Amino acid sequence: MSTGERAFVSAVRKYCASHGIDVELKAQGWLIAMERGSKRRFAFGYDLGLNSAVAHRIANDKAATADVLEMCGIPCVPHTAFLSPRMYKYIVPTGAWTAMLDLLQQNPQGIVVKPNEGTGGIAVFRVRTEPELEVAANEIFASERSLAISPYLEIEDEVRVVLIDERPIVVLSKNRPAVLATASAPFWNWRSQPFRLSGCRLSCRASPEISAKPRSTRCRPRAGAMP
Repeated sequence: MSTGERAFVSAVRKYCASHGIDVELKAQGWLIAMERGSKRRFAFGYDLGLNSAVAHRIANDKAATADVLEMCGIPCVPHTAFLSPRMYKYIVPTGAWTAMLDLLQQNPQGIVVKPNEGTGGIAVFRVRTEPELEVAANEIFASERSLAISPYLEIEDEVRVVLIDERPIVVLSKNRPAVLATASAPFWNWRSQPFRLSGCRLSCRASPEISAKPRSTRCRPRAGAMP
């Protein structure tokens, strides 16, 4: 039975139990206090406090992260940040809309527009036209201080590498849900069911298995786009 506890909290509990560390939860599990003897450490949200405050802020900013990776000679997807017009009272306006349109014209395959900070795949848009860009920017700026624009890229796989002291400790593969449609259970049967993938867009392609059997179509979410 599910306890409703975050997977992160459960993992911390399990680790601490096996190492003789007492755990106390505050703020509905968002703040975790870990204590053994006279030593106490905290975890907040998903942050264990292993990085400096500056490193944490950079990692939470998509455009800043791309800039740092580029400076270090590490290949990455470029991200360009644009501040909300609400921030213009703190900075000098720089003609952001013209720059956004330039990025759209430079990437005929489309661009991805999303909040510049945070995670979760919320308010992520694949944009191919100027009206779509206007809708995406308005929706994001309604609740965010900045957005990031990157080129839309087709990817084969996505992995995340966790490093501690520059050593890779964990490699995670990001698997997206897939739906298999056949002649006996065609796409349009389940399409009408209440089904939604947050932050994803379904794209369909023929299954590589070609035989006398009915052809199947595999539908996979597309990264960087919304339904």
